[in-house]
Amino acid sequence: MKSLTKLAAGVACSCLLMTSAKAITIVDWTTYGVGTFNPFIIPSAVDNSYVQNMINTYNAAAGPATIGGETYTPHQGTLTPPPNLPNSPSLGGNVSVANGPLSFNIDLGAGGAGNYLLAGWDGPQGIHAVYYIGGLTGIISLNNDIPGNNSDGQPFSRKGLSNYWLSGGSNVPDGGSTLALLGFALTGVGLLRRKIAKA
Repeated sequence: MKSLTKLAAGVACSCLLMTSAKAITIVDWTTYGVGTFNPFIIPSAVDNSYVQNMINTYNAAAGPATIGGETYTPHQGTLTPPPNLPNSPSLGGNVSVANGPLSFNIDLGAGGAGNYLLAGWDGPQGIHAVYYIGGLTGIISLNNDIPGNNSDGQPFSRKGLSNYWLSGGSNVPDGGSTLALLGFALTGVGLLRRKIAKA
């Protein structure tokens, strides 16, 4: 009887792990891009107006625009909606990333984290990229595939991530749904245990 109970608990835990596991979405410029702007600015100086300028340039569908010394170059990723994209209501805090990785995982939480992600790919000869992440949830892998070279002839795609910002949201771990699934699994084990005990 004890072995059956252990087996049931193992099956329930396996089901929980399979249910809560979700494939990581790869977010890159080719697929989710809205556009880029440069020259690279001091990360602490980045505010929501830069994201909004990028959105406005994208929605105008008229090619690059220079605003306040920054050149905004729109790009529609394969999964980015066509103009008109919604405005960016706010920009969350600056998140610094150590060691300049070319790929970095970000947890958007169970409910997502707004419509936009702004990534700073290195500096001072780097570039900023805006990505449309509306509707994405859970863990994403942000990858650098930005084409072109900087003024020193270095490929932007070799620039590592130094900072990122989320528009209209923040990083909220996916705790609620996992706890709910755990509760269902434990309830199932309890019911199965009672049934086995009566047999």
